[in-house]
Amino acid sequence: MAYRNDKEASMADDKGQTAADRQRIAIDQAYERRDWARSLGTTEEKLREAVQAVGNSADKVREYLRSH
Repeated sequence: MAYRNDKEASMADDKGQTAADRQRIAIDQAYERRDWARSLGTTEEKLREAVQAVGNSADKVREYLRSH
């Protein structure tokens, strides 16, 4: 059985996250890039491109990815 270190576990399972946090993509956080890319059905590279183009708003990134 594989064990994650405490830092990974606390970051991925952050219960202190607010609704506003879920509307912003923290592109500098590896787990956020991975999770958002998976959630949006895209690659981390395309996610980075979208955030660079429209900012870190999840809604704007979704719109960008649909149109590109």
